Amino acid sequence: MTFFRKATLRICSGLDLGSAAGSCLEYVREHVPVDHLLITYDHQEEGVERALVWASARGVELLDLALPRSEEVTALRWGEVLGWGGDVSSVSVSLVESGWRLGAVHFVAAGLERLGALQTQLLEPLGGAFTIALSNYMRHMDTLAQQQQLAEENRRLRATLKEGPSDGAGQAEALRALEQTLTRALSLCRVGGPGAGSEAPQDDEAAGARPAEAAAGELRLAEVMTRHIRRVLKQTGGRVEGAGGAAELLGLNPSTLRKRMRKHGVPFGRSTRAS
Repeated sequence: MTFFRKATLRICSGLDLGSAAGSCLEYVREHVPVDHLLITYDHQEEGVERALVWASARGVELLDLALPRSEEVTALRWGEVLGWGGDVSSVSVSLVESGWRLGAVHFVAAGLERLGALQTQLLEPLGGAFTIALSNYMRHMDTLAQQQQLAEENRRLRATLKEGPSDGAGQAEALRALEQTLTRALSLCRVGGPGAGSEAPQDDEAAGARPAEAAAGELRLAEVMTRHIRRVLKQTGGRVEGAGGAAELLGLNPSTLRKRMRKHGVPFGRSTRAS
């Protein structure tokens, strides 16, 4: 649980996907021999998978590379494009939101058979956090694009009004431009602006002091943690404490785990066996 939580906090720390990838890789490398971390976006309208962020020991690079979805896009295929070679081992996790494939995160290690079942078990649960981070990043980029479009329309409107159209057709055109600009501005306000998105709390004590607009982010992070707890409970057959129990696997005191399960509505004990 400590690895999962600390990695998740780094992934969901803000809207900068590059910083999130770099921070996550730095922490993950303390536990798993990962040399590269690549985040891709599935652009279904264009029929391509687009590489957005590549983090490695050399740093973080923002990319704009695409591979056609007509072929299977794997870490090895991206390796041919980015140049990390073919003698690698990898763990690729699809990022799915509301039934739609949003993209993928690829963990790559130089050398064959360096990422096995144990490493996969650690890395795969991070898919939920990367889904939140990628979803928030894409929404943020859409918001910035809308802002730029709004600024351009506002510039054109100012130029039109400055000319002072005296004829009826010119005045009607200016009014239509003004109406369109206001409509887009109102739409932009409703989606929450560039600060909207899910951010993870820095720690349990600070969570209660965060502003109200961060509540949605904490709910999304809670969903990721709840799914991880349920997954571990399924592996242990619902057993919380004792050797091989969920508390031991998550690195938590049994009473602490039960407290978190109550908080997130995860059943245990008789309710678990009844379900």
